[in-house]
Amino acid sequence: MEPNYTMIDIKKWSRGKLFKSYIDNLRIVMSLTVDIDVTKLIEFSKSNNFKFYPSMIWIVSKIVNAHDEFKYSWDSNGNQIKWEYVFPSYTLWNNVSCSPPRQGHALRCALWVYIVKQRYLRILAILHQSQLNKGRPV
Repeated sequence: MEPNYTMIDIKKWSRGKLFKSYIDNLRIVMSLTVDIDVTKLIEFSKSNNFKFYPSMIWIVSKIVNAHDEFKYSWDSNGNQIKWEYVFPSYTLWNNVSCSPPRQGHALRCALWVYIVKQRYLRILAILHQSQLNKGRPV
């Protein structure tokens, strides 16, 4: 999959002057943390036979991708960009590696990614259906 992003013209960007001021004059480090109650997500994951970690990553990814502010970055040439979609990184706690040191690992990694995507689609369908059943707009 090709990475899709938009180049940002700092001079035309509404936040360009502020951004330039911070980049040129301050050392910026950002860390974003928040305490959240995941009890319902744990219950939902268990009742639908999902693992908690991929479910949590999926929800966080949906939230991150709903806000442009989380999708700004730099390309390999140092140009300001905004990603169309930010993909999560996963920690694999087993011997399957996405960089195949020997035959078969790439296939297992591709299969794992496919399985995760299918589970996400299943979670989305279940959440969508539960919202429809409660009469809430999606």
